[in-house]
Amino acid sequence: MLLTYKVEIKPTEKQAWQIDCHIGGSRWAYNLFLGINRQRYECGYHYMGAYEFSKWFNHEYLESNPDDRWIKDLYAKSVKQAFIDADSAMKRFFKKQSGFPNWRSFKRGQGSYYFVKNSKTQIIACQRHRIKLPKLGWVRLKEFGYIPTDSEHFVIKQGRINSKLVGIT
Repeated sequence: MLLTYKVEIKPTEKQAWQIDCHIGGSRWAYNLFLGINRQRYECGYHYMGAYEFSKWFNHEYLESNPDDRWIKDLYAKSVKQAFIDADSAMKRFFKKQSGFPNWRSFKRGQGSYYFVKNSKTQIIACQRHRIKLPKLGWVRLKEFGYIPTDSEHFVIKQGRINSKLVGIT
């Protein structure tokens, strides 16, 4: 059974800057996916799904656009999840379940930093007052003891950071 906990964090200034960089990178990747697929859709080419787009992005786009290689400094799963989120929004558009996806804007505060447990051996450590996030290290929690850390069956599998809120599953 999956449970979700929403917790507020207290990052240091450096961690807050890193979180903003990751959220900005995810926003940029989401908008790039929408822009490229919109051009392809209007020109009559086939639609590129998230995984196909990710391969194209890593092997062709970044080699021809070296100014965008800064994205490689960010957490790779967060960028890939931005492609997946944009792909699901586009698929809802094609099924006529919603309109064309909106661009993610800095002004509207859209965007998140996604993290995931990669394998059985890698864990996302959590203590009573802090959590260890990929690329950020230990980040303090505002509410002590809210996340059950004493249970042997409790494992953090994934989460999203929206500004200063963490959603953990």
